[in-house]
Amino acid sequence: GGLKRIRPGTDLITRFKNDPSDSTSLKGDWIGMILVDGSDRVWLDTKGGISYIDPETEQVNNSVIIQPSDKAKHTYYFPEHLTATGDLLIADLKHFKHFIIDHKTLAVKPFANKLKNVDSLIFVHQDNAGKIWFVTPKGFGYLDSTFTAISHLYEFDKLGFPIEETPDVFNSDK
Repeated sequence: GGLKRIRPGTDLITRFKNDPSDSTSLKGDWIGMILVDGSDRVWLDTKGGISYIDPETEQVNNSVIIQPSDKAKHTYYFPEHLTATGDLLIADLKHFKHFIIDHKTLAVKPFANKLKNVDSLIFVHQDNAGKIWFVTPKGFGYLDSTFTAISHLYEFDKLGFPIEETPDVFNSDK
């Protein structure tokens, strides 16, 4: 488990693992996704949460805090996508909320927080023109240049597509 960094051309291997007694270790040993932001931080999706490795010190950092929308329920944050500017898009998979982490300041900013007409953002992609596209159970479209509101929305029912209920894959009771 964990992560091993191998330096090309050398015999140096750095091992990153979870140590429950060390707050500067990975949050978990299972690595689901690795993304490198615009400041060369290596972001890791671990089973225990999000960690990043500082490129200068090679130290693990778990300090990025996103306030859960409902503190009574567990959230699962997932580094989902890098924007064209190198910022990190984080998804709260339990509550279908998204945040952007500014790669320069590590400030957590809202993402798609003004979306009306949609109830759960389930996929995002940034195209070559810089537009962030999204899909929901009811339609698809793209956001405005601030990434907070819908610029265009195409609703499936208005386009003649059949709509099926999306199963709640994150409900632990099922």
